[in-house]
Amino acid sequence: MKGSAAPSEDDRQWQPAASESDSYDIEYDERSKLYTFYRRDQGKHGTPAKVMNSDEYRRYKFDNALHEAWVSRRSAETGSSLRSGEGSASKLIPDLKLNSKLMSSLLGSDVVSFNIQGMAEAIFGYNWSRTDNPTTPEEYRSRGAFDFKVNMQINASGSIGDRIKIDFINSTGLTFNFQDLVKINYQGNEDDIIQKIEAGNVSLPLSGSLITGSQSLFGFKTELKFGHLTIEGVLSEQQGQSSTINVKGGAQTTLFDISVDKYDANRHFFLAHYFRSQYDNALKFLPLVQSGITIKRLEVWITNRHNRIDNSRNIIALDTLGGGGGLPSNTSNELYRQLKGNEAARNMATTNAEMQR
Repeated sequence: MKGSAAPSEDDRQWQPAASESDSYDIEYDERSKLYTFYRRDQGKHGTPAKVMNSDEYRRYKFDNALHEAWVSRRSAETGSSLRSGEGSASKLIPDLKLNSKLMSSLLGSDVVSFNIQGMAEAIFGYNWSRTDNPTTPEEYRSRGAFDFKVNMQINASGSIGDRIKIDFINSTGLTFNFQDLVKINYQGNEDDIIQKIEAGNVSLPLSGSLITGSQSLFGFKTELKFGHLTIEGVLSEQQGQSSTINVKGGAQTTLFDISVDKYDANRHFFLAHYFRSQYDNALKFLPLVQSGITIKRLEVWITNRHNRIDNSRNIIALDTLGGGGGLPSNTSNELYRQLKGNEAARNMATTNAEMQR
């Protein structure tokens, strides 16, 4: 019995070297039940390189097959061949040949090929902190939050026959969503009416300046050819937008539209009813403001929704405090006098019950 192997004499378990796959012949002796390895360049008359019994030979074949499997797997992951003499690298997803004459006539080939590359990373953690600040309420001294991040990038490409190409790119690190790519492309022959059909991310570049094309489109695009007449049609949704910047006198000018009901939303506030009633009279002779009142100190308190501990307080806001029609003052109505002498209203434990009375 003869076969091809690649034993390496320097290895203790005599494993094959990938570059010596055809350097040895194996001969089996039925009487002694031994396997003898001869160097191919010396023939059977040379000195045997190795002699194995049945158990050793089975172990050798198993290790050899395991070695070849890892070589094939590593070649698929790196995208390059690790064995000399191979014409093409092994792929993680092998090509599929369908043996279909109809598919070959329509698409030029009956081979389906697909290749995928990418990476995925998940980061999970928990952040917890505590600040022993006596001025901070007890429930706000400890803070904790989960920290979870996922990074993923996938690049895939494939083909069905010679005319259909598939491209797919998805990544969580892209700045805009339209940078993800999903595209299926059909390319016809030179004499076909249907020259091209595209689905997914398409573009419509135009050479003229009167009507500008677009690059960020998602939909369908066809290119038809009738003799010397070429027709391109696009049915898509625009995923991006274009803007024009005008520079005049060294300054940038941009025209924009803002509806009236949204201009001052949540930006300007009247501190009291008095300022609301005197607003039109004070601005009647702009740019001269005839208010007569100067506010020298103002404190603004916001709701603590992020568990911040700097300058946090438990407060009660009353919109009618100091109001009465005239200038705002603590003596404008009886509310300030009633609260000042009411200890229950100033105690955090009894405030809610007191305010509901």
